[in-house]
Amino acid sequence: MYKKILVKEYIDHGRALLYALSELGPVFPITEAFWYEFQDPLEWRLVIASPIIDHLGPIHAYTVIQNIFQRDKIPLSLDEITLLSPSSTDFQELRRMALGPGRMRTGPAMGPAHDIRFSDAYLYTAVAPPGKPRRSPPR
Repeated sequence: MYKKILVKEYIDHGRALLYALSELGPVFPITEAFWYEFQDPLEWRLVIASPIIDHLGPIHAYTVIQNIFQRDKIPLSLDEITLLSPSSTDFQELRRMALGPGRMRTGPAMGPAHDIRFSDAYLYTAVAPPGKPRRSPPR
């Protein structure tokens, strides 16, 4: 089995999605977001924790993301996204595995923010672009 590398383009596409979601303000709050290399199947997925999952449900949240992909021409697919409630045990366990105590950084992260890179995870430390006006939600 080989190790897949998370390339800069995916990090940038993920950041573009997070910026678009942050522009929606309280409509789609983001608690945390990170890329994680899942082992079965061996693939990178962008994990987004948001209370919108608790309030409006995952179908609504994935629909908002799909509309942003189309509107902003972000070349990611819903298959590459995992949405979870920040209070769910699934998210807490996944976060512990990806970012938990004792994890060593592998070097400086790429991008304008001070994101954190691990061998099998990439944590976005800032999800909103500075000083950009907010857009209306995509329909």
